[in-house]
Amino acid sequence: MVASLILEDATHAFVLPAGCGATYEATKDPKTFHDVVGKESAGQRPREDMDFCYYWIKAPEGSKIEVKVVGLSQGLAVDGCPYWGVEIKTHADQRLTGYRFCAPEDVGVTLVSTSNIVPIITYNRFYATKVEIQYRIVSGSNNPKPQPQKKCVDSPKCALLTKTRKFCSSTVFTESIKRSLCPKTCGYCQ
Repeated sequence: MVASLILEDATHAFVLPAGCGATYEATKDPKTFHDVVGKESAGQRPREDMDFCYYWIKAPEGSKIEVKVVGLSQGLAVDGCPYWGVEIKTHADQRLTGYRFCAPEDVGVTLVSTSNIVPIITYNRFYATKVEIQYRIVSGSNNPKPQPQKKCVDSPKCALLTKTRKFCSSTVFTESIKRSLCPKTCGYCQ
């Protein structure tokens, strides 16, 4: 993954890389931003190169930021998120790879930063995908680990897949695809 911070000059000020993205100021009240990355015109084949958007969520020095995954595109959830995803860097060393999300069951995951800046990178190399992120300033020092969404809901496509094929027992579809499209019907809910 591309580094999310670029040293601007000898003053050690950091700036966003050029291109897609923005800087947002967190407040105590939740705010939401929406991102679309990729190219619908490129069609349904994986591209060799990724498209990236870079976002920074900033808060006053000494603050912590809560980031919640509110919405993700469906249909391309694969382990490791090689086709698209959102990477959220809430840990202390932001040079490291952040938490990556690309599956509908990741909606509802909430992270708390260790600093007052949270770099967020969205990336895509297949069609176009959407991400919705909610953020706000929080107090306290507890940093919860990512937790999956509590509700387990099948995709609207699930009814057709299970009606026309033995989707849940089929070896044609990966477990990841079954989990993302029909988690309830295929018995993946806990």
